[in-house]
Amino acid sequence: MQVQQNLPEADSRHHTSKIKSKLDELITHLHEDVTKVDEPKAKALFETTALTIERTCNCLQPSRAAFRTSVEIV
Repeated sequence: MQVQQNLPEADSRHHTSKIKSKLDELITHLHEDVTKVDEPKAKALFETTALTIERTCNCLQPSRAAFRTSVEIV
């Protein structure tokens, strides 16, 4: 997801998009690091962290849709 450039900074969707982008970068980095380490505990930590962040990102999507719906109602 790219940051929506046409949204003003006061719009929460602008910030949600930026956060999602940064989290996606971190997820990618964690997945890459899993292949670079040999320690099983480190691999498990990176995999678990990536999964947790992926679920957090999934939670951001409904919030954006709910926000758009609430704005349309008003």
